[in-house]
Amino acid sequence: MTDTMKGEIIPAGDTAPLTRALNLEDVGAFLRLYVADGDASPQTIRAYQSHISQFVQWARSAGMDPLDPSDRLILLYRRFLVESEYTRGTIGVKLSAVGALYNAMMHHGMVQVNPVEGIGPPRSHTDPKDRILQWMFSKADVRAILTAIPQTPGGTRDRAIVTLGFVHGLRVSEVVNLALSDYDPKSLRLFIRASKGKRDRIIILVKSTIERVDRWLTERRKIAPSDEPALFVSLSPNNEGGALTTAGVRYVFNLHTQTAGLRMVGRSFHGLRHGHATEAIRGGANPHTLAQEMGHASTQTTDKYVHVAASIDDNPADLLELDDPEDT
Repeated sequence: MTDTMKGEIIPAGDTAPLTRALNLEDVGAFLRLYVADGDASPQTIRAYQSHISQFVQWARSAGMDPLDPSDRLILLYRRFLVESEYTRGTIGVKLSAVGALYNAMMHHGMVQVNPVEGIGPPRSHTDPKDRILQWMFSKADVRAILTAIPQTPGGTRDRAIVTLGFVHGLRVSEVVNLALSDYDPKSLRLFIRASKGKRDRIIILVKSTIERVDRWLTERRKIAPSDEPALFVSLSPNNEGGALTTAGVRYVFNLHTQTAGLRMVGRSFHGLRHGHATEAIRGGANPHTLAQEMGHASTQTTDKYVHVAASIDDNPADLLELDDPEDT
């Protein structure tokens, strides 16, 4: 699909039993107007377009017509996503994108209903605290990841990125949106622009972070063109020196967690952010201050980490631990 989503979403010449071709002139423009109240980043729009493409391709392969919307169509797609082992959160995002597609189609008079309304990701039976415990990376985990990263220019970049994710709790989108001008080591400040919740914020860097970012900048000067604004750039042959993408960060991070023996389905870069909040609370951080540093719109989001930290530090089993009789 093009940036404006013009033309056929389903490729011409398709032999699947669709009764009509799915044409929509301005899905991209519609998304830019309505997703996130018109304030979605280009990255978010591209992600929505990718999710929409996946849905349309799935419908085509399943012999179903997206222009005949029904609850069954969406429920079958949701089952496909579950069987494909997407996480509950990812399924929610993908369904939201499909819902945006149908809102656009309704706007253009192509369909009368939005079949996604009332259908969300499968219900989770896991306590939010337990989900964080499952997916977070502890301080020991992060040390293992940093050790697993090779001593290469790309490794130097990736150690800086992992440090920003864990020590400072940056989201992957915030990492790739960083510009050189956002980094001010002399004042120990890093400017995070237009982050989730629509709040720009400034974080205070620590010595180890500055050291790792500075090492990366030494490598970056050899790679990136002088007019490239991104702090982190790609080293792949097809985009060398260009801005690093979220997909690029996720790809290399998964490689490093695999090498460290910490890779599991559903565990992602966001686990560094979970680990940041949990370990900070365990170390005595004020929840209100932590909420501001992480860019949380509500302190309720931060409160869940208080419960996670308590479950680790106030573990009743610690009071009942049994010594091995052979050790006495």
